[in-house]
Amino acid sequence: MVMQMKDKFQSTKDDVEQFLDTINTITNSPNFNTLYDFDLLIKNEPNDKYSTMNTMLSLNYDRNDVLNEIKKLKVVDYVETGIDRKDANLPYLYVFNKRIQGKDIYIKVKIRSVKNRKIFCFSFHHAKYKVMFFPYK
Repeated sequence: MVMQMKDKFQSTKDDVEQFLDTINTITNSPNFNTLYDFDLLIKNEPNDKYSTMNTMLSLNYDRNDVLNEIKKLKVVDYVETGIDRKDANLPYLYVFNKRIQGKDIYIKVKIRSVKNRKIFCFSFHHAKYKVMFFPYK
């Protein structure tokens, strides 16, 4: 841990690299099944242009495309790490901001279980605000 904020902090570069390596190890496993092992939170908010659903529609993406973007994340895309507000003992949420099709996309993802190969994407949407600080860029 580098810098502590209220319910967010900056992970070390090594921790972010390890997180991304683990994501790729899990998703490249022959037992990984996108349908069962990758959860993508999609709220039905048709009037919210920042919703995951509307972002996916604007990019012409499906859940496999979202997972492929997560697999391509780099340390330079990292923004911060969040602590789950429901339970601080749950795995951390890693936040990234990536340019996709000329748009900034906010991505929040965590590994629910390494053993059971479970990935959870909490957010995948157009960025509401311009990210001004990338600690490893």
